[in-house]
Amino acid sequence: MKQKTIVLAMLLALITASLCVPNASAAVVEPSLTIHGTVTKDVTNFSDLFAYEDEDGDNVTLDGYNTRSNYNITFDAYDIEHTDPFLNESIALAEKSDGPSVSSDWFLMRDTNNIRYILATAEIESFEAYYTSTRIMSIADTFFDRNSYFTIGGKLLSTFGTSLRMEIYFKTLDEGGEDHYFGFILADNIASESIEITDMNFDSDSYADDLTIQIPYFGNNATIYQFSCATLEDMLSVSNTKITGTRYMAYIANGTDATEIGDTMKVTFRAAQMSQPLKLNDIIVNKTDTFTMPNIAVSSNVEKIADAVIPFSKTISPEKHYNADDLTIKYDFDYSLVDDDALSISGTIANLPRGDFEWTNFTRLAVDTALITSTLTGTHYAALSGIAAGTLHTISATVECSASVYDEILAGAGMVFWSVDTILDWFYGGLAFIASIIGFGGLYWGAKQRGAKTARANAAR
Repeated sequence: MKQKTIVLAMLLALITASLCVPNASAAVVEPSLTIHGTVTKDVTNFSDLFAYEDEDGDNVTLDGYNTRSNYNITFDAYDIEHTDPFLNESIALAEKSDGPSVSSDWFLMRDTNNIRYILATAEIESFEAYYTSTRIMSIADTFFDRNSYFTIGGKLLSTFGTSLRMEIYFKTLDEGGEDHYFGFILADNIASESIEITDMNFDSDSYADDLTIQIPYFGNNATIYQFSCATLEDMLSVSNTKITGTRYMAYIANGTDATEIGDTMKVTFRAAQMSQPLKLNDIIVNKTDTFTMPNIAVSSNVEKIADAVIPFSKTISPEKHYNADDLTIKYDFDYSLVDDDALSISGTIANLPRGDFEWTNFTRLAVDTALITSTLTGTHYAALSGIAAGTLHTISATVECSASVYDEILAGAGMVFWSVDTILDWFYGGLAFIASIIGFGGLYWGAKQRGAKTARANAAR
């Protein structure tokens, strides 16, 4: 029983000592700085949207950049590069046919984003021409099955006329060697999408064993369309196995008005064969020109998305300077934005929340040495809109604190510090600890003496 009493007394002494040790208080929210803006860049690493190849050819990432919450990434469907085969690169050997009074050229090109496309140009050579057209039949030798997909794209670059028509047809062979054409017509006089089985007048037979998909075309936007080979086979009731050619055609009419010599049409085409459907965030890319989404998750057949516009935020860590004499803390936020030919940054602004302080606590606020003297309201200060890339900027804020707030900030920073309050706390805590040790010794000595006295009494009996 006596031993239990001693142990209980020791525990009470320890609890008493711990109550005298200073407790950590809630962290003070300090002024901070976040840069908001948009970066336009190619996305090739879909696990890190801010990774890129810099102008020196090195793989780097925009350190500290994060996608901005509640803001969407935007890009054009025409700027998606496929990993699967591009159809067709053999236009140098293609058979070309032009309309009346037209001089045309066809080129295999790569755009500024290094994505391949076919360019058709046609120039009027006569005043009497009311329309112009040009087409080529290129050579192909590509096998496919019902699990394959085809994607096509068309875009008008320049024109003089009032009516546009673009065609992409694939010439296929079935298992018996019969030819079939399936393809797409994009025209501004098509009111709604349709699909029909027909007989194309440029194939080798007179059977209705070809397939045409008609798609409305509006303005100068690019149009992207995907098609499943399973649908093709099911509609035609044949098993197509091979593509032997691709037929591209561009046509522009000028109504009842005669054209002028030198009027030029320019149209681009893209066509690719894919082993699986092209998807973004599990959505099939189809009949779409522009995407707006909070993130990018792609199927494995995407090599690159060029010129994606990504809203970003970047938090800047300050350098702090403490002044115990007047209880002030100076925050220096130094930052610059990446200057590289591989990307561009725009729409930037530096956002400075005041934290738990009032603006009256700010004894000095400067942006690149220019003092902010206007009356500040609200919880944030927005500075430096349109920040130039590659330029070092500094926002400096000096904040006056109370003694307790100053000590809490220092403690949160893990710095050793002393103040009147904390010295007294530790002093009394130390006294309590010493008293507990003395109490332990006294209790132990008293118990030992009582035990010895009892032993002597028992021996005397």
